[in-house]
Amino acid sequence: MSFNKKYLPELPVLIKIRESYSSDEEFLDSYLRKVDAIMGSQESFLYLEEIKKRVNDNEQRVGE
Repeated sequence: MSFNKKYLPELPVLIKIRESYSSDEEFLDSYLRKVDAIMGSQESFLYLEEIKKRVNDNEQRVGE
């Protein structure tokens, strides 16, 4: 069994990567699938957290 690390690129690069996906959900699922640890700049990490929050907020609204 291995420990899977994901190194986040700088924020402008991460934003371009996100734009290549059709939705936030698709981006998170494919970009962070099977990741045990995320490393990178604080700005990139905060951007991912923002996307996760948007996805969670949308899921809660749909579930209401």
